Amino acid sequence: MDRVVELWSELMAFHQPLENELYALEPHSQQTYGAWVRRNVAGGNGFVGVVDIDDQIVGYVLAAKGLRAPIFRIREVGMIFDLVVSRAHRRRGVGRALVEYTRQQFSSMGIRFLQVNFDVSNQQASAFWGALGFQTRLAEAYSRQG
Repeated sequence: MDRVVELWSELMAFHQPLENELYALEPHSQQTYGAWVRRNVAGGNGFVGVVDIDDQIVGYVLAAKGLRAPIFRIREVGMIFDLVVSRAHRRRGVGRALVEYTRQQFSSMGIRFLQVNFDVSNQQASAFWGALGFQTRLAEAYSRQG
């Protein structure tokens, strides 16, 4: 878990310059994130997949079953919360391997659709998810008040 939180911290540090205020973290963020990951996995609907190279975790994915609003026929979707690959191991197929693992896990649960959120300002993430067949359906927008 320590390495997962460490990689997540790298992801947060990468995102902070994209929008400083929205990505600013609380001092307890690492402990809170670790506890949130444990709750997702302990509940039975979530999982963490890791890629280990030379006894070092170089990437992970956190995902869980999620429910859409009861107005939709397809309610259950696979939600990818985080996918992080260490900077030194990017562009080597680690991310793709984690997505493939995630697809297999959700397929075994009978889930046909996956959902991922990413910051559209993150050009690497936009290109990565697009290359894997993810298409934007909804957009989350923010406006600064005051």
